[in-house]
Amino acid sequence: MRDELGEKEERIYDFIADFISKNAYSPSIREIAEGCSMSNLAQVRTKLRRLRRLGMIDYKDQQPRTITLIRYSLTEKGKEVLRRTRL
Repeated sequence: MRDELGEKEERIYDFIADFISKNAYSPSIREIAEGCSMSNLAQVRTKLRRLRRLGMIDYKDQQPRTITLIRYSLTEKGKEVLRRTRL
């Protein structure tokens, strides 16, 4: 599945995973844009929609900080350590 991702989509996905592992909540679109050196929020939204269509992430429309990663799972009780799962 990651083979289908473009460079920016992969960078966004990895940024989201890192952000969630450090903060225990998902980043805002603005934080994603800043963290991935993108100035256009509309472009970030487009990339997030594509990641969602590919089944890599999910989120609730019109609600902030609801991004969840489908291809990661939490491990190690009590820690925000993420591990890639194989589907």
